[in-house]
Amino acid sequence: MKFTKKNIIIIASVSVGVLLIGSLLFYFLFPSINPEKFEETVQQVEEQNALIAAENESIKSQSGNISNTDIRTIEARYNSKIDSMKTLLTELNLEKNEYLTQKTDLAEKVKSLENDLTQLREYRTNFEDELKGVLNLDDKQLSPIIQAMKIEKVAELYQNSNTNQKQKILRNLDPSKAAIILEGVFK
Repeated sequence: MKFTKKNIIIIASVSVGVLLIGSLLFYFLFPSINPEKFEETVQQVEEQNALIAAENESIKSQSGNISNTDIRTIEARYNSKIDSMKTLLTELNLEKNEYLTQKTDLAEKVKSLENDLTQLREYRTNFEDELKGVLNLDDKQLSPIIQAMKIEKVAELYQNSNTNQKQKILRNLDPSKAAIILEGVFK
């Protein structure tokens, strides 16, 4: 036999036809061939259908219990929470901005204080240099200069001196001026 297109189509059609007829016969004859298995299968399908129906009823009853009023109440509650969180977020952003402003202000103050400290250090260095120059004079040269100075400047000079320099200042002052300076120190 030669396999032509026509022969192949005929063979395929007969095979499909036999398969369909066999399946239909098995489908209709299965309950009479094996009645126990058929009953068991039918019972399982009915149980599954009953479970699905029960679940559907449960879902319907639960969703039926929630009314539109309940949904609106829940929605209003969530909207209220959202609004309060937005308000809180706005307040936190304001506080953050305040802290950033304060941080900037403090940074500027620190920079200003550092500049002031640098200037004070320079002033102190200059003052100490001048103090050394003045206090290196002998007592005869130093005494008229200290006597002519204002008492406040002599007190400042005294405060910024070391022990030997303090003794030299007191030696070259009138006793009344020395007493005033010492009273200021011991207050």
